[in-house]
Amino acid sequence: MTGRPPIRRIMLVGVGRHAERIYVPLLAQLVRLGEVELTGVVELRSRHDELLRIFGAHSLQVPTLTLLSDDEEAVLERMLRVHAQTPFDALLICCDPRHRSTYFELALRTGSAVFVDKPIFVLDDIAHDEAVAVAYAERLFALEQSVRAAGIHFVVQAQRRAHEGYRYVSSLIDGCVEQFGVPVTTAHIQHADGMWVQPNEWGRDYHPFKYGFGKLFHSGYHFVDLLAWLVRSSLERFGVSSVEAAVKATFAADSLRIWQDHPLLPPASPGQVEPVETHFRPGEHDVHALLDFRNALGTVSVAELSLLQSSFSDRDPAKPVADPYKGIGRVRHERVDVKVSSLLNVQVHSYQSRSTRGATEGDGPGEADHFEILVFRHPKFFSAPSFEKVTLWQLAPETARAHNEWARGHLFRAFLRRERTGSELSDHLLSGLLTTLLYRGLARGAGRLAVVSQSLSLPPLFANTNNRSG
Repeated sequence: MTGRPPIRRIMLVGVGRHAERIYVPLLAQLVRLGEVELTGVVELRSRHDELLRIFGAHSLQVPTLTLLSDDEEAVLERMLRVHAQTPFDALLICCDPRHRSTYFELALRTGSAVFVDKPIFVLDDIAHDEAVAVAYAERLFALEQSVRAAGIHFVVQAQRRAHEGYRYVSSLIDGCVEQFGVPVTTAHIQHADGMWVQPNEWGRDYHPFKYGFGKLFHSGYHFVDLLAWLVRSSLERFGVSSVEAAVKATFAADSLRIWQDHPLLPPASPGQVEPVETHFRPGEHDVHALLDFRNALGTVSVAELSLLQSSFSDRDPAKPVADPYKGIGRVRHERVDVKVSSLLNVQVHSYQSRSTRGATEGDGPGEADHFEILVFRHPKFFSAPSFEKVTLWQLAPETARAHNEWARGHLFRAFLRRERTGSELSDHLLSGLLTTLLYRGLARGAGRLAVVSQSLSLPPLFANTNNRSG
């Protein structure tokens, strides 16, 4: 991408449940192959013993540790000293997204590349304060300008941009838009993750709600970003200049009305239930949105997002949770349906029936690796078949097992090679603007349906389209 040598020296910032599951095994493999050097790890001092356990489980030598106290100040100055003593080429940032600004500044000061988990960062109370939602977009665009000015390679881990199935879908859509001069007219995206939050868990620390954000900054960001990616060529080609959204969310109080003291759940212990509405304003649970993308003449594309956590789950509420990341009944139901007017309809279906992988798994509906693409083409205008069903085993068999995990690893390896990934920070500006739009709607609606609009003209989101991939 820049002619610079591949990235070899990595500083890992944060080793939570996600990093333990995804990045530590990947880094261990790359270290054994001699492709990277893990120069250091930054974590809280209270997690020292846990770090030793995690690295030991993968026979990965514990590198230099920078252990921070919960309330430590002057972290940037300390990290600059660490870099001076043990230089690194890149920061792999997996820490709490509420605390990432220090490490972005560290990258800018040292010229280090950045690979960061989504969401890029978060702001407290964004679901309840429209000014905070506006500030989110402002900070995102300011960060991108600083990164561009510094010439830093900055990639966001949004693995569906590297997913072979979705890359195929994107190529079909963009090819049709380009060939026939017809935009994406409708897009429907639903993601349900089965995260069944119990009445006593709204104050939890992992995938939190207590800071005033929720689903949109948890798994929901992937699908706001997916929408932005799939419709972007239409927005560019047809001069879309604004978007209006009708937004509705549910919150903790809505879930509590269903599940508080319900006979299907074990009785709460005295003092166990967090008085949600008294101590904090929890973030969103489920989000529904209808988006109208418009140019000077009228509507170009209409999109529907349904981002759910109160969905089918296999969690046993009577059993204690050992793993708050994957051990809480998270069953993925994912559906994407994109239409290019009367010419093309592309659908993605990915439905699991359980949250854990069995000893033998296939790729049919209900199995762990289910992912199929249905393609419908107008028979008069395409030479390709009018209907095709495509699976990952047909399209890219090496990616089909644990396909999201494969895509994560593929994106990270491309980052290490300093290749253009299609998930650079600049590629996420439209996603960030849509996220701001949705949060503005949540804040304005305060639990009710609200309508908000946003200009897409400033800043010029589509200025560098010739340098875009993915």
